[in-house]
Amino acid sequence: MAHFRIVILTPEHVMCFRTYDEVVILLYHSLLDLGHTVDYRHNSVDDHAINIIFGSHLYESFVADSPPSQTIIFNTELLSSCPEDWSHSLLRLSQKFAIIDHCAHNLQWLEASVNHRLELRLVRLRLGYHPKLERVSPCTRRDFDLVYFGDVTPHCEPFLARLASEENLVFAKYSGVYGWTKHNILARSKAVIHLHTSIPRIGNWPALLFSAVNRIPSIVLTYPDSIFEDNQLGFAKAYREDAPIQELAQLLDSCTDLSLSAENAYARVCEVKQNDFTQHCLDCLFPLSSLPAQAPKPQQAWPAMVSSSPLDERWYRLVYPWVDVDPRPIGDYHASEGQFKQLHPNPAFATHHKRPLSLQAIDKQSYQRAENNLDSPLQMLQPRIAVIIHFYGPRMAWLFFAYFVPSLAGLADFYITTSVEETAAICSSLAIEAGISNITVKVIDNRGRDIPSKYICFNAEMQCYDLCLFTHGKESDTAWFHDHNSVLAGSRAVVEAIIHLFHQRPALGLVYPDYMPHLVPFIGWLKCRPLVDQLLGKFGCDTCTVNLLEFPAGGFFWARPAALSVIHSLDLSLNDLPQEPIPLDGTILHAIERLPCLSCEMMGFEWEKLTR
Repeated sequence: MAHFRIVILTPEHVMCFRTYDEVVILLYHSLLDLGHTVDYRHNSVDDHAINIIFGSHLYESFVADSPPSQTIIFNTELLSSCPEDWSHSLLRLSQKFAIIDHCAHNLQWLEASVNHRLELRLVRLRLGYHPKLERVSPCTRRDFDLVYFGDVTPHCEPFLARLASEENLVFAKYSGVYGWTKHNILARSKAVIHLHTSIPRIGNWPALLFSAVNRIPSIVLTYPDSIFEDNQLGFAKAYREDAPIQELAQLLDSCTDLSLSAENAYARVCEVKQNDFTQHCLDCLFPLSSLPAQAPKPQQAWPAMVSSSPLDERWYRLVYPWVDVDPRPIGDYHASEGQFKQLHPNPAFATHHKRPLSLQAIDKQSYQRAENNLDSPLQMLQPRIAVIIHFYGPRMAWLFFAYFVPSLAGLADFYITTSVEETAAICSSLAIEAGISNITVKVIDNRGRDIPSKYICFNAEMQCYDLCLFTHGKESDTAWFHDHNSVLAGSRAVVEAIIHLFHQRPALGLVYPDYMPHLVPFIGWLKCRPLVDQLLGKFGCDTCTVNLLEFPAGGFFWARPAALSVIHSLDLSLNDLPQEPIPLDGTILHAIERLPCLSCEMMGFEWEKLTR
């Protein structure tokens, strides 16, 4: 068996190479299935491998004068209409190296464009089904009737304008959107439309194939001179360019026909296996079993950062969206590259209670600055701050405004939820007295206690702020209410110290008070681990390696909104929360209460406890 390296040539920060994601995925995984070893790199060839290079028009900029002898060029451009210097570059390369292309039209153009006395090695790699190309998760929500992905060129712009002007059609077009983002849009669309962007009008088989493999209904705009190789049009619904838009709208209204078309396309495409096509291509390139047996170049092993922990693929995509560029499974990428640290689940998450951080020194300095009327760091930093609060009754609202609002007034906007109209009126009145101009008060059903204020009612507003203080009126335990709010907002100096701490540590995502002694026995999983696993199941992870769980007991904490993204993406609603009375443990409320530190680490942030 041989060792291959797939090489993607691309300038820094340029994403145009993503247009052939599907081809790279098919090639990579089919070579693996055939028993070969495969590597994947950007702008770096390997002397010890058979290099398959994408982006041939950049070859002379990235590859040395003496490239490895075993080099294959994979062309992905429509040669008869691409920039002239691109096609000339490939013509020069065809005299040195074998050329692979999935499009027969391109190979015919090459043959007609070179001196026939030259013996060219031109091989077609047909594209077919591979399970690794199934990347779109089913979704019942349909935000779009029709979507288009690709460049907007003079050849397709008039038709796109017609689609956009149709009032009864929810249409969206996207350029430069790839990977996970594109997959999520496709999942929420009735159908995707494929257009010709240049002449000659050659069908975009990789895009059409991807739709078929993922059961996405496809509509193809056809012209009299359209070219579809290998009966590719049989995997989609054809729509003539001269047909009225109303006919397209009627086609989209027939969801049953669209779904049936997608299922038929999927069944047909599963019959053409990519592994067979790749093996045929290798037989043409290396006849008579002349495929060189090469071992991969030995590399220094990267130490495992988190051994035996399941990788959270959604976390990778949230934090590093470009990971979809790589055709390898995220677990393989993590193991071979060692560039990303998987932060959850993490065996080292907590083996004992984390020692709290003392802000006493910083607190004293902040206080002295305020006393001397010197420029405070806040005047220079100007952080955007929100205070998110829930009050059930008016008594705790009076106490909070009396003891803690003076530390926050002038620094923050206030967002308040309550289940009592009287409390809402009192909060609005107290805010006027405190000189607070930016305040939003929502009256909601008496469900979920402080959870809706944190994760349901103000999710969109929260994203506009750098920091948020989350608190509430703890009706059942006023000592708890006073203690935790004092640690977080007991004075202007305390608030300044906490904001200063977040500024000094960009990786800090969450701080909360250390536990009161009577709470320590209740810190941990109790009955909530199965519920937490259920909530985090949509992220492809579980908590099996988290031995001891720490969390902001009672729901009092400061956080960057980004650190709570995992919880916000649960898309909770009031109907998900139990009605009163609520048991002491084992409800979804108790599970959500235990998520902030997990979300913080999953999003790549750190967290700290604050001592008194």
